[in-house]
Amino acid sequence: TGNFITVAAKDSKGWTNVSAVSPELMPYFIEITSVKSERITEITNEDCYKEGIVPVSCNDLFVMDGNMPFDGFSIDGKTWLGDSPQEAFIAISNRAVKKDAWKNNVKVDVYEFKLVKRICG
Repeated sequence: TGNFITVAAKDSKGWTNVSAVSPELMPYFIEITSVKSERITEITNEDCYKEGIVPVSCNDLFVMDGNMPFDGFSIDGKTWLGDSPQEAFIAISNRAVKKDAWKNNVKVDVYEFKLVKRICG
């Protein structure tokens, strides 16, 4: 065996710069199948699910404020973000896109893609 230096993942070049990651370490890539522009409020429940919104039951929710937990929607399956997929998406979009993005009905680019397994030769 050779001499190896151990580096924490967060301290590696690839943590913040994907171009520093060796392609051999990335067995999948995405193929963009569609690009369109639409208003953020046009997102459907099905689209919310594609964005990673998931239903959660009261048994799986964290009690954040001492109130009885209830069914809702989340991005991690544990932290309640809203009563509907759209409410959960609004909470995320206010952080990821821009505060009040939903209220201002901003225009967003929508990319549809499929995950493709890289063929190693």
